[in-house]
Amino acid sequence: MTVLPDNDQMVRVRAAEDVALVGVSPPQNAGDEAQVDASSLLQELRVARSQTAMIKTLATREGRHVLYQIIDLCGLNLGQADMSGGELAMLAGMRNVGLRVIAAIEAVDPKGWVQMQLEHKDQELQDWAIADQKRKQLAAQRAETTAGRV
Repeated sequence: MTVLPDNDQMVRVRAAEDVALVGVSPPQNAGDEAQVDASSLLQELRVARSQTAMIKTLATREGRHVLYQIIDLCGLNLGQADMSGGELAMLAGMRNVGLRVIAAIEAVDPKGWVQMQLEHKDQELQDWAIADQKRKQLAAQRAETTAGRV
């Protein structure tokens, strides 16, 4: 059995009596057609699996909400006026991740990111309405309590 070098996407494979780590890495010998074909096939499988997972995630409101929260954590809407060089570099990296997630969403659903933003805005408006209603209820309860003391 050929064992490819380690990389960040290792797959454990049970082979006869030993456990070998088989890497999902580019071919080690670009002149070897078998390695090139295997690497291409693995890449196609990886992309197809990721796209299928994204489609399933986008199919539910909860999945879209989680993706929106992840993208929001990436700081796409943060200002940068008062940041140091290190903070700017970190923010650039975070934004890059967010943009990659958005690109993955748009690769399977071109309107997916826009839909997520609209749903988030709608949910925020609902949350504000609920909070305002609770605030009014608390104010009314306080007024009753205060009136009862007088």
